[in-house]
Amino acid sequence: MKFRNVDKRRLVLVICAVIMMGLALSFLNRTNLGTDPCTMFNLGMSRHLGISLGTWQALFNSFLFIFVFIFAKEQIGWGTLANMFLVGYFVDFFTWIWNRVLPADFFTTLPVRIAVLIPSVALFILTAALYM
Repeated sequence: MKFRNVDKRRLVLVICAVIMMGLALSFLNRTNLGTDPCTMFNLGMSRHLGISLGTWQALFNSFLFIFVFIFAKEQIGWGTLANMFLVGYFVDFFTWIWNRVLPADFFTTLPVRIAVLIPSVALFILTAALYM
């Protein structure tokens, strides 16, 4: 595992990237035009089970973590843990904020949804690259 000699600058960048991924995914979720395949699966499962995205993602990733630990533990680092256990909760947090700040009918028209979609995808791509 990659936990010794932690580069604090890289750790801060990873946490910032995970927070911004959560922000981008919360907007992508609100536009109802789709997200990345992994998040879409997790959103569907969390809705089906009636639990928050963050909780479902933490449970599911805990299960996956067992296999990663057995077969590729040298690949595990702080970024792995941050992505596995924090992104979903940040999506939940930002969605909670948008539900209180933005009007309920804000995302109903297609031009608004597309106007939000484009920068959200760009932000998600940028933060995913930063994370990696």
